[in-house]
Formats: sequence, C-alpha cells, structure tokens
Amino acid sequence: MYIDTRLRPPYGSFIEGFYAKEKWAVRENFAEQFGMKLSPSFYEASMDLCLAEMAEAGIGLAIAAPRRGWGIGNEDIPQLLEAYPDKFIGFATLIPTDLEAALQEIQDYVLDGPCTGIYMEPAHDTAKEKMTIDDERLYPIYQTCSEHDIPISYGYGGFIGTDFIWQKPEGLLQVVKDFPNLHLNLNHAGFPYVLQTLHIAYRNKNLFLSPDLYSFHAPGCQDYIEAANRLLTNNITFGSAYPLVDFRMGVKIYEEKIRPEVLDKIMCGNAKRFLGIA
Repeated sequence: MYIDTRLRPPYGSFIEGFYAKEKWAVRENFAEQFGMKLSPSFYEASMDLCLAEMAEAGIGLAIAAPRRGWGIGNEDIPQLLEAYPDKFIGFATLIPTDLEAALQEIQDYVLDGPCTGIYMEPAHDTAKEKMTIDDERLYPIYQTCSEHDIPISYGYGGFIGTDFIWQKPEGLLQVVKDFPNLHLNLNHAGFPYVLQTLHIAYRNKNLFLSPDLYSFHAPGCQDYIEAANRLLTNNITFGSAYPLVDFRMGVKIYEEKIRPEVLDKIMCGNAKRFLGIA
C-alpha cells in the first residue's frame, strides 16, 4: 500500500475551489509544464473515479488538506473522513495570522476532532500577511504541535504562490533546530533551494520532504530522486499533487526511478513515520 501525502479530493468545497470548469485551462497548462496530465476524475469531479484511480495506482491512504485561500474550508474534512474513513487522513489548514483562532482550530479539529495534523502555507500569495517559516508568530503553533505530537504539512517552495525570498533555507534550519522533535513535511520540498533543503533534511530525521510535482519533470528533479535513492531514503515522501497529476503517472515515475529496495520507504514507510503511525 502506498500513501499519498498531498492530494485535493473532489469533495465539498474542494470542487468549487479547485475543480470548477472555468479553471480547467489553468490547471491543464500548469500540469503540462511538468509533462503531466490531469486525472480523468478531475473533469468529472467524481469521488468514485478518484478512489478507483487511487486503487489502480496502489494508493491506499492519502492526506487531504484544504487551501483556505482558495475558499476550501476545514468544515468539509470531518465529513470526508466519516464518508471514507479508510481512505483519507485529514489535516486542518490554519491561518496563522490569527494565532488565537489557529490554536483553537488545532484544539477543535485535531486534539478534540478527527484530524491527524495541520497544514500551513503562510508565505503563499493567498495569505493576508506573509510570514517566513521562522517567524516568531508561528512558534506557539510549532510548540503546541511538538508537545502533542501533531504532524505539520507545510507549503514550502514552488514556481507559483510565493516569491522564493519568503522561503529561504536559513529559516527552515532555525525551525528544525528549535523544534527537533516536530514532524514537518514540506510540500514542494523547498524548491528552488533544492540542495540546501536536502542538506537540512539529511541532518534532521523528523524533517520530511514531499517534492510532488517537482520530482517529476522540473529543474532539480533528479536531485530529489537521487536523494530518495541514497542519502535521504528516510526523509522523502510521495505526494501526487492530485488532481494536477494522474495518480498512475506519478506512481509510475517513482516505481521506475526509485530503487526497489527503498521504494517501500519512499511510498509508505516515511509517511507513516511522519504521521506517527509507524
């Protein structure tokens, strides 16, 4: 069984926020830039097709996290988990500029609710006020998650969504030094600071990297693959970026490029460690 650490299922507000027909051309263009194609289930916005594609690709479990800046709210996650309890792991997305509300959502959705972890992307262009990863205003969130063993998925890097100056590796290095027990998984894996991010992960066992799109056909993608095969076999996780990538295409690339003896770690074991279910 494979675990997908990054997808947006066609469910509830995800449909309006990501699958709307007027956004098809934008999604298609972005996927094509990475040499990929959208899943057939994208055009149907069908959960049945999504689950069938997951099964065909060998994905048995996937992390679903909203993107608040696109109008995708946390409210749908409990219903998704109730409807598909064996297929999805819910992460509540925080807006950290309102610290009191963010801490309350950790309480409501994770500590007292069905979610396993939290998702943040405070440097994204949709953020009302951008923050670097080492912004002191985020530290109470890190502290709470570290104390309660709550994993954090963090949008960190990429071509779109933020200027790279907001995601310099020095800030990441400071956070993992200050919170060595915090389980942190970086979506986009720090791109374009590929080598620097790989270096930091090599020295920190609880820092996980999910290159997702950037391990397929992007500049620097081979560095992620080489790291997964050798130096960082315990840190790289698989993220499909579905529906921007057909599950089967993403899995095929990893199965072809990752050494068989470490494939299970990359596709499942590391995600389990990140989630605390190993």
